Amino acid sequence: RYATADVTNEQHEKRQQAPDKLLDLAGLAAILAPRGFDSKEVLQTYQKMYEAQIVSYPRTDDKTVTPEQFFELLPKVDQIADVVGVDKQLLTHRQVRTTHVKETGSHGANRPGTKVPANLAALSKYGPSAAAIYEILAKNYLAMLAENYIYDHVTAQLAQYPAFKTAFNIPIALNYKLVY
Repeated sequence: RYATADVTNEQHEKRQQAPDKLLDLAGLAAILAPRGFDSKEVLQTYQKMYEAQIVSYPRTDDKTVTPEQFFELLPKVDQIADVVGVDKQLLTHRQVRTTHVKETGSHGANRPGTKVPANLAALSKYGPSAAAIYEILAKNYLAMLAENYIYDHVTAQLAQYPAFKTAFNIPIALNYKLVY
Protein backbone atom coordinates (compact mmCIF):
# COMPACT_ATOMS: atom_id res chain seq x y z
CA ARG A 1 0.00 0.00 0.00
CA TYR A 2 2.93 2.35 0.36
CA ALA A 3 5.41 3.65 -2.16
CA THR A 4 8.58 5.72 -1.96
CA ALA A 5 7.67 9.16 -0.71
CA ASP A 6 9.29 12.57 -0.57
CA VAL A 7 10.42 14.12 2.70
CA THR A 8 8.76 17.43 3.39
CA ASN A 9 8.51 20.00 6.14
CA GLU A 10 12.06 19.26 7.31
CA GLN A 11 12.92 21.55 10.20
CA HIS A 12 16.23 21.99 12.00
CA GLU A 13 16.50 23.65 15.39
CA LYS A 14 19.72 24.02 17.35
CA ARG A 15 19.05 23.11 20.98
CA GLN A 16 20.99 22.50 24.14
CA GLN A 17 20.49 20.42 27.22
CA ALA A 18 21.93 21.03 30.68
CA PRO A 19 23.53 18.15 32.60
CA ASP A 20 21.25 15.75 34.47
CA LYS A 21 20.22 16.46 38.04
CA LEU A 22 22.45 15.21 40.82
CA LEU A 23 21.66 11.82 42.32
CA ASP A 24 19.88 10.78 45.46
CA LEU A 25 20.45 7.34 47.00
CA ALA A 26 17.48 5.76 45.21
CA GLY A 27 18.80 6.96 41.84
CA LEU A 28 22.27 5.65 42.64
CA ALA A 29 20.88 2.26 43.72
CA ALA A 30 18.82 2.04 40.52
CA ILE A 31 21.95 2.59 38.41
CA LEU A 32 23.88 -0.03 40.39
CA ALA A 33 21.16 -2.72 40.45
CA PRO A 34 21.78 -3.92 36.87
CA ARG A 35 25.45 -4.31 37.81
CA GLY A 36 24.45 -6.87 40.45
CA PHE A 37 24.60 -4.67 43.57
CA ASP A 38 21.49 -4.82 45.76
CA SER A 39 20.31 -1.70 47.56
CA LYS A 40 21.20 -3.06 51.02
CA GLU A 41 24.83 -3.65 50.03
CA VAL A 42 25.00 -0.23 48.34
CA LEU A 43 23.71 1.50 51.48
CA GLN A 44 26.12 -0.39 53.77
CA THR A 45 29.09 0.38 51.54
CA TYR A 46 28.02 3.99 51.06
CA GLN A 47 27.70 4.43 54.84
CA LYS A 48 31.27 3.21 55.38
CA MET A 49 32.53 5.56 52.67
CA TYR A 50 30.58 8.43 54.25
CA GLU A 51 32.14 7.78 57.63
CA ALA A 52 35.55 8.02 55.93
CA GLN A 53 34.46 11.34 54.27
CA ILE A 54 34.91 9.91 50.76
CA VAL A 55 31.27 10.58 49.85
CA SER A 56 28.58 12.91 51.19
CA TYR A 57 25.74 12.06 53.56
CA PRO A 58 23.74 9.18 52.00
CA ARG A 59 20.20 9.60 53.29
CA THR A 60 19.08 12.70 51.49
CA ASP A 61 16.40 13.43 48.94
CA ASP A 62 18.25 16.54 47.74
CA LYS A 63 19.07 16.70 44.03
CA THR A 64 21.01 19.96 44.30
CA VAL A 65 23.84 21.27 46.45
CA THR A 66 24.12 24.55 48.31
CA PRO A 67 26.62 27.21 47.20
CA GLU A 68 28.74 26.38 50.25
CA GLN A 69 28.84 22.68 49.28
CA PHE A 70 29.66 23.59 45.69
CA PHE A 71 32.58 25.85 46.62
CA GLU A 72 33.87 23.35 49.21
CA LEU A 73 34.28 20.66 46.53
CA LEU A 74 35.46 22.96 43.70
CA PRO A 75 39.20 22.82 44.64
CA LYS A 76 39.02 18.99 44.55
CA VAL A 77 37.46 18.72 41.09
CA ASP A 78 40.67 18.05 39.14
CA GLN A 79 41.72 15.41 41.67
CA ILE A 80 38.32 13.69 41.44
CA ALA A 81 38.46 13.79 37.64
CA ASP A 82 41.86 12.06 37.70
CA VAL A 83 40.54 9.26 39.93
CA VAL A 84 37.58 8.48 37.62
CA GLY A 85 39.35 9.12 34.32
CA VAL A 86 37.50 12.25 33.21
CA ASP A 87 39.28 14.69 30.92
CA LYS A 88 39.71 17.87 32.99
CA GLN A 89 39.52 19.98 29.83
CA LEU A 90 35.80 19.15 29.69
CA LEU A 91 35.23 20.82 33.07
CA THR A 92 35.06 24.43 31.89
CA HIS A 93 31.81 25.46 33.61
CA ARG A 94 33.24 26.01 37.08
CA GLN A 95 30.69 28.53 38.20
CA VAL A 96 27.37 27.95 39.94
CA ARG A 97 24.63 26.43 37.76
CA THR A 98 21.26 27.51 39.09
CA THR A 99 19.83 24.15 38.01
CA HIS A 100 22.23 22.28 40.31
CA VAL A 101 23.16 24.76 43.06
CA LYS A 102 20.42 26.25 45.23
CA GLU A 103 20.23 27.91 48.62
CA THR A 104 17.67 25.32 49.74
CA GLY A 105 18.36 21.80 50.95
CA SER A 106 20.14 20.43 53.93
CA HIS A 107 22.64 17.68 53.19
CA GLY A 108 22.88 18.25 49.46
CA ALA A 109 22.71 15.65 46.73
CA ASN A 110 24.90 12.57 46.89
CA ARG A 111 28.38 13.49 45.67
CA PRO A 112 32.07 12.85 46.28
CA GLY A 113 33.33 13.87 49.71
CA THR A 114 36.20 16.10 50.73
CA LYS A 115 38.66 13.18 50.98
CA VAL A 116 39.59 12.04 47.49
CA PRO A 117 40.91 8.48 47.17
CA ALA A 118 44.22 7.84 45.41
CA ASN A 119 42.43 5.55 42.96
CA LEU A 120 39.28 3.44 42.63
CA ALA A 121 41.05 0.25 43.74
CA ALA A 122 41.77 1.88 47.12
CA LEU A 123 38.03 1.86 47.82
CA SER A 124 37.63 -1.94 47.84
CA LYS A 125 38.05 -2.05 51.64
CA TYR A 126 34.66 -0.35 52.02
CA GLY A 127 32.68 -2.97 50.11
CA PRO A 128 32.11 -4.61 46.74
CA SER A 129 30.25 -1.66 45.24
CA ALA A 130 32.57 1.09 46.55
CA ALA A 131 34.44 1.79 43.31
CA ALA A 132 31.21 1.80 41.30
CA ILE A 133 29.51 4.11 43.82
CA TYR A 134 32.38 6.59 43.71
CA GLU A 135 32.70 6.53 39.93
CA ILE A 136 28.98 7.15 39.38
CA LEU A 137 28.76 9.92 41.99
CA ALA A 138 31.92 11.58 40.73
CA LYS A 139 30.92 11.54 37.07
CA ASN A 140 27.40 12.72 37.90
CA TYR A 141 28.86 15.62 39.89
CA LEU A 142 31.58 16.46 37.35
CA ALA A 143 29.04 16.53 34.51
CA MET A 144 27.55 19.73 35.93
CA LEU A 145 30.95 21.36 35.43
CA ALA A 146 30.96 20.60 31.71
CA GLU A 147 29.19 22.65 29.06
CA ASN A 148 25.67 21.87 27.87
CA TYR A 149 25.07 19.17 25.27
CA ILE A 150 24.32 20.89 21.94
CA TYR A 151 22.36 19.17 19.19
CA ASP A 152 20.37 19.70 16.00
CA HIS A 153 16.74 18.72 16.58
CA VAL A 154 15.30 17.56 13.25
CA THR A 155 11.63 17.03 12.45
CA ALA A 156 10.12 16.00 9.13
CA GLN A 157 7.26 14.14 7.53
CA LEU A 158 6.44 12.37 4.28
CA ALA A 159 4.63 14.45 1.65
CA GLN A 160 2.44 11.61 0.39
CA TYR A 161 1.76 10.28 3.92
CA PRO A 162 1.58 13.34 6.22
CA ALA A 163 0.76 11.19 9.26
CA PHE A 164 4.26 9.67 8.99
CA LYS A 165 6.36 12.06 11.05
CA THR A 166 9.79 11.79 12.58
CA ALA A 167 11.92 13.61 15.09
CA PHE A 168 15.54 12.94 15.99
CA ASN A 169 18.62 14.63 17.35
CA ILE A 170 22.02 14.96 15.70
CA PRO A 171 24.80 15.78 18.19
CA ILE A 172 26.78 18.93 17.52
CA ALA A 173 28.85 19.02 20.74
CA LEU A 174 28.53 16.22 23.31
CA ASN A 175 30.17 18.28 26.10
CA TYR A 176 28.82 16.99 29.46
CA LYS A 177 27.88 13.63 27.91
CA LEU A 178 31.60 12.98 27.36
CA VAL A 179 32.08 12.95 31.13
CA TYR A 180 30.16 9.67 31.27
